[in-house]
Amino acid sequence: MKFSQIFKPSDSHVLVIIGDGLREEKLIRYITPKFDGGKYILSMPGLPGHFRVRKGISALEGLIHTLIRCKVDKALYIVDKEHVTNPDEVNRWLKQHGCKVEEHERIREGVEWLRFTYGPRKIKLYIVIAGHRKSMDEEIEKLAREVYDKEIKPENVKSLNIKQMLKKANIKVIKKYLGLASALQDLECN
Repeated sequence: MKFSQIFKPSDSHVLVIIGDGLREEKLIRYITPKFDGGKYILSMPGLPGHFRVRKGISALEGLIHTLIRCKVDKALYIVDKEHVTNPDEVNRWLKQHGCKVEEHERIREGVEWLRFTYGPRKIKLYIVIAGHRKSMDEEIEKLAREVYDKEIKPENVKSLNIKQMLKKANIKVIKKYLGLASALQDLECN
């Protein structure tokens, strides 16, 4: 699995939409080499300015914007729990924006995929709602405790070197603590 900032309409490119933050982009960038799914390229293209400032559920407007312009088979939406608490909110948002949700499946708490159509296009969307109460930082904190075998204070999470931590962590530990890893594992297996 690879990371790219260029999206090409092909079945190997997965469009990444982030609901908030650069930490999620760093996680994606550094976690992808840990997965064997060499076929897939997680693509996080630069969207026009007004889509880049969207947070939470409104970040999905970037997905609709891209669907209007090109073919997308798979997408990954990562959002903090403080913005979206339940995958049903995404389902309702998609329906309100002209999408028809056909099926969905829960992978684990806070992670699921759904298949929907937008006009003639069929898309499989992975949804990762990060954090147990608030944000991805909570998952990173738990992972860091395991990797470094010491207590990590919540206020120190933002100063962690994500690249070093993910290099040091084995894939089993990453899958245990990061919901994002569960989505990527399902993606590479299906």
